[in-house]
Amino acid sequence: MKLFINTIVISTCFILLNACTFNDKKPTEEEMKKCLMQELDNKAKVLNFETQDGLNSTPDGVKTYDAIFNAEIKFISAYKDKFKPGDYYKIINGSVKYIKTEKGWKAKSYDWDNMTLENLNDKTNNNNVVDNDYDVYNDEITEATNAVEEAATAVDAPSYTATIEAFLNAESTRNFSKFENYFSPIVARYWNVKNIDHAELRKQYTDSWSKTNYGINALEYIKYISSNTYDAYITYEYQLKSNGTIKTVESIIRFVFDDNGKIKEVYGIES
Repeated sequence: MKLFINTIVISTCFILLNACTFNDKKPTEEEMKKCLMQELDNKAKVLNFETQDGLNSTPDGVKTYDAIFNAEIKFISAYKDKFKPGDYYKIINGSVKYIKTEKGWKAKSYDWDNMTLENLNDKTNNNNVVDNDYDVYNDEITEATNAVEEAATAVDAPSYTATIEAFLNAESTRNFSKFENYFSPIVARYWNVKNIDHAELRKQYTDSWSKTNYGINALEYIKYISSNTYDAYITYEYQLKSNGTIKTVESIIRFVFDDNGKIKEVYGIES
């Protein structure tokens, strides 16, 4: 008889913006643990982590490392409206892909489609576990959250920081349909092109993607400029298909939103 445990499956694939870097031939378990915490926006503690398997490959000349892992995580604050503080889960057959860059290994994506989370909250032997670090860390998160809320209150306008983060996250998938709706119906400016519809916008992206094997956005921070204008400080790394050259560019990208909260302008500015 097969035993069915209390599980849920996450069906969304999140792409890392702040990728972890490794200098060894492959990432260590400790480094992979830190990456998992970053993937969860540091809103969960990784209590246990173990690698099950790993595979190296070189598609299109790009060195990659695919790892399978199991881990136990405990959330210290709310995360994506799905988890609350104290939620305790085990990740079963977690999958993560790394790529080798000029600066070392970088975590690129987690395959949440094929991962399973086992709910450990109902386990009686875990109900009485005392986690002293939880209270201390939760206090730190609370203080940081309060500081952010105070800053947001000081600005009498909606914050588009989360929208920019979500857009960059979706854009990294190189699937136009996943981020098309972030734009206004007519984009007043997309870099050096003005007043274009979504068909032309798609072409701009497709032409750009056709020239590179991969591209990674590392978001450093977002600066508030005005009620509808923000500057995103980004480090972008990509590999040219023509000769395999890897390049890194630090840039400031300006986002301007319309009255409906859609991106109407996006372009680079001088530092």
